Amino acid sequence: MTFHNNSIPTPLRILFIEDSEDDVTAFKRVLAKGGLETEITHFTRAEDALPSLDKVPLPYDLVVADYKLPGMTGLELCKHIIDMGIPLPCVMVTGAGTENIAVEALKAGVIDYLVKDYQQNYLEILPLFLPEVVRKHRDRQAVRIFRREREVIAAIAEMFLAPENVETLCRTLPETLAKGFAFPVSAVLLLAENKKELIVKGISGLADKTLLEKRIEIEQTTCHQTIIKGLPVLRLDVAANPELHCLLKDSGIDTCLSVPIKGKSLGVMGALVLADFKKRPDAKIHISAMQDIAHHLGQEIERKQVEDELRLHSEIINNLAEGILLVQANTLQIVYANPVIETMFAYEPGELLGKHVSILNDPSKRSPKETAAMIVAVLSDKGFWQGKIANIKKNGTPFWCKTTISGFEHHQFGKVWVSIRTDITDKMRLQDALVESHKEWTLTFDAMADIVTIQDKNMRIVRANQAAHRFFQTKYGELNGKHCYKVFRGTAEPCPGCPLSDTIEDINHHSEIMTHENLGKIFHVSSAVIPTANGEIQYLVHIAKDITEQKHLEEELYQSHKMEAIGTLAGGIAHDFNNILTAILGYAGFVKENLPAGCEADKDIDEVIKGGQRAADLVRQILAFSRKGVQNIQSLKPHLIIKEAVKMMRSSLPATIRIEEDIDSECGEIKADPTQIHQIVINLCTNAFQAMENEKGILRVKLQRQEITSQEITEADVSAGPFIVLSISDTGCGMSPTTIERIFEPYFTTKDVGKGSGLGLAVVHGIVKRYHGFIRVESAPGEGASFHIYIPALKKDMVALAKVIQQEPLPTGRERILVVDDEGMIVRLNKALFERLGYAVTATTDSREALELIRRHPNQFDLIVTDQSMPNLSGAELAREVLKIKSTIPIILCTGYSSAVSEKEALAIGIKKYVFKPVDLTTLAQIIRQVLDENRDKN
Repeated sequence: MTFHNNSIPTPLRILFIEDSEDDVTAFKRVLAKGGLETEITHFTRAEDALPSLDKVPLPYDLVVADYKLPGMTGLELCKHIIDMGIPLPCVMVTGAGTENIAVEALKAGVIDYLVKDYQQNYLEILPLFLPEVVRKHRDRQAVRIFRREREVIAAIAEMFLAPENVETLCRTLPETLAKGFAFPVSAVLLLAENKKELIVKGISGLADKTLLEKRIEIEQTTCHQTIIKGLPVLRLDVAANPELHCLLKDSGIDTCLSVPIKGKSLGVMGALVLADFKKRPDAKIHISAMQDIAHHLGQEIERKQVEDELRLHSEIINNLAEGILLVQANTLQIVYANPVIETMFAYEPGELLGKHVSILNDPSKRSPKETAAMIVAVLSDKGFWQGKIANIKKNGTPFWCKTTISGFEHHQFGKVWVSIRTDITDKMRLQDALVESHKEWTLTFDAMADIVTIQDKNMRIVRANQAAHRFFQTKYGELNGKHCYKVFRGTAEPCPGCPLSDTIEDINHHSEIMTHENLGKIFHVSSAVIPTANGEIQYLVHIAKDITEQKHLEEELYQSHKMEAIGTLAGGIAHDFNNILTAILGYAGFVKENLPAGCEADKDIDEVIKGGQRAADLVRQILAFSRKGVQNIQSLKPHLIIKEAVKMMRSSLPATIRIEEDIDSECGEIKADPTQIHQIVINLCTNAFQAMENEKGILRVKLQRQEITSQEITEADVSAGPFIVLSISDTGCGMSPTTIERIFEPYFTTKDVGKGSGLGLAVVHGIVKRYHGFIRVESAPGEGASFHIYIPALKKDMVALAKVIQQEPLPTGRERILVVDDEGMIVRLNKALFERLGYAVTATTDSREALELIRRHPNQFDLIVTDQSMPNLSGAELAREVLKIKSTIPIILCTGYSSAVSEKEALAIGIKKYVFKPVDLTTLAQIIRQVLDENRDKN
C-alpha cells in the first residue's frame, strides 16, 4: 500500500457490509468506473466482519455499512467500532431516507451517510466522496492528536520549570502522561546501578502503591529492547506472551509503548512507558512526543547529577588536606581561599579575600612583591610554576610551602592563578585535583559533529544532518533520496565491509573502520536499526565519524612511544658506559705517553684510543637519536649512523630479505640531526621491504661522495658542490610514473589500510629539503625502485683544521683543583692527569665530603671539577651549595648522561662549563686552563 501527497492510501481498503448482491455489484462497478483503485472486503452480515476488526494492524481504511441488515444493523456495527476506539471512519448507507436515522448516525460518531435512491444516483459520487471521507477523518484525528500532545507537553514543561527535585518529577509525570494521552497506565522506570534491573520511580493507573521503588529484571520486561537498543518499542501482544513481564504479571496489559530516557554522557538511563489493557496500535503516533519528553527528562536527571557532583567537588575542595588559593591574574588579589589555607596561615574565614597575594610571602627571605613578580613572570611564560616558597603566617611565624601554580579561565574572575600549597614542614602532599565539570546537554540531530544519516532498507538516505551536508558541500535536503554508497564512494553497489549490510541481515548494531580513498578520509562507521512496531526494520541509522587525523595521531604517538623507550634505554646505559670510556681513553693516553713513537705497542694503543672514540661517538649518536625537543644540528659522519640503522633493519627484517651494503666510511661529514638521518634510512628501508612481494628480494644500501655541478641541479635552494649520496634500492614491485609524481604528498599511500599512513616519504622529503638537499627516484613497474638522497657535504679542509687544533701542546698550571666523582677510577685518572699538568689536586669520591672541605677551607681551591650523577648530592646540588659559600670559585660539571639538568640550567646555576663524558684529555686540559684564566681575569 502506498500514499499519495494527499495522504489517501492506494489502494483504498474498504470494509463493505451490504446484503443486496445488486447493490454490491453496482458499488464495485461505479468505483472501478470512477478510476478509484480499491481493495474491497465484503460481508453480508455485520457479525461476520467483527473478527477482522480486532486484527493489528487494521486491514481497512474505511467502513461502508448498509443501515438495514439481517441481525446486527449497520448503525450498531458503526457504534461498536466507535465505542471500541477502532480508528476507522464509518459511512452509513440507508434506503429509508429519514432524518432521524441520519441524526442518530451522526450523533453516534458516523462521519457521514448516504441515502439510496431508485436510480442509484448516490453511487456516482462515491469515487470522490469516499477518499474525501478518509481525508476528513485523518485530518480530524491529526488535529485531535496534535491538540492533545500540545496540552500534555505544555503541562509537562511547567513541571520541568517548577523547583521540584527529580524524585518528585518522576512520581508526578506518569499521571500527566496517562491522562494527556488517554492511556490507563504510565510509568517512569530508571536503570539501577547494576544496569541489570529497572526501578519503578513513578506509576499511575495501577492501585498497587508498593510498586514504587520496586526492582524488575530488565530481561523480564517489555522495555528490554528499549534499554538495550536505545530505541522506542511498541508491543501489542503483551497478554499473548506470558514470558513478557509488564509491571504486574497478571495485570492484563496488552499494549506497551516504551521510549528510552537518555543522557548525553550517561547513555540510556531508563524508559518512559504508556500501557493499555487493550490493543492500541494508535500508540505509535505518540512516539515523537514521548521521545521529546523522555529527552528532557533525561537532561533533567543528568543536570541533577551534575549539580550533585559539583556540590561534591566543592565539598572535596573545602576539605582537602592541601591549601588552595585562587588569585586574579591582573590584580594578584585573592578571590578564593579554602579553609585549609586559612588555617595554614592562621587567618579567620574570609579574611584573605581581596588581599594581595604577597602578604603570604616571608619578607625575611626576599621582598614579598619580588617573589610574586618572579612567579608571575614564569607563569606568563610557561603557564606553570612549581617550587618552594618561604611563607609567613598572620602571627609572623615563617614556614615553607611546596607550591604548584597554574592558570585557567574562571567564569567570573577571568584569568586566575590556582595555587595549591602543602606545608612541607609537616610533609603533607596534594591528595586531589580539581575535576572538570560535565559537558553541556546532548546536542540535537542537526548539531551532531559526526556525519549522521537515516536510511531506508535499500540504503537510500531519508534524512541527513547538517554535518553530512557540510562535509559533502550540498544544500540541506539534497542528499535525501540518494544511495549512501553513491554519496560516500561514488559506486553503484554497497561499500565492501559496510556495517549497514550486517545490520540489515541480523538487525543488530555493527561498526567498522572504513577508508574511502576517493574522499581521502578514514571513518569509524556504526549502524543501528529504527524498528517498526513488530520489530522489523523501519529505518537504518548510519553514523560516520571522521577519524583520519586521529589515526595519524595514533601512529605518531606510537612512534613517539618507541622513541621514548629508546631514549630511556640509552639514558640508562650512557652514564656508566661513558665513565668506562673515560677511564679507557684516559689510561690509554697515559700508556701512549710512555711508549716510543712508532713502535708496535704505540700503534696498538692508537687503535685502542680510536676504538674508544668510536664508542663515544656511537653513544652520543644514540643519545642524540633518542633526545626529545628541537633538532640537534651538528657535524657528523653519516656512515656511522647509516651502518647502525642498517644493522637495526637487519635484525628486524626476515632472513629472506638479503641486505647488500656499499658504504664509504671516508665519504666525509655533513651538518644534520643524527635522529633525522637515522629516520631517513629506516623509512626508506621499510618502504623497500614492503614493496617486495612474499618478503623476498634484495635491499641495497650505498653511501658515497659525489660532486654535483649546477647543470645537474633543477631544485631551488640547492647549490653546486660536494654531496653525500645515500642510495637505497629494492627489487620490489616498482612504481608507475603517475605514482612517482605523488609519492612525496602527505597521506598518499599505495598500501592497504592499516599498513601505512602515507607520511614516511613526505617526512623524508621535508628533512632533505631543510638540509638544502634533493631526492632522485628511479623506478618502473616490476623493476624495483631506487631512492638517491643528496645532502651537502662539509668541506674537507674544515675537518683537517679541527685535527690541527687538537695537536696543540697541553696547557699546564699550578692552581689548586678539587676533583669530585663517585667512580674511583675516574678520580684516580683525573688526579694523575692534572698533577702531570702541574696542578695541586685534592680528590674525593664523596660529594658531601667535598662540600665539607669547602665549608672548612673556602679559599683552599681555585677550581672544582665534579661529576653530575652522584649519590647524596648531585653535581648541580653541590654547585649550588658551594656557590652560596664562595660565589667566585669556578666549577666544571662533567656528566656521562643526565636528564635532570641541562647545559642551560647548569650555566644558570653559575657553573662555568658543562662537559659530556668521555672527554679526551687534551680537551679537558684546555677547558681547565680556559676556565682558570677567565676567572683570574674577571677577579
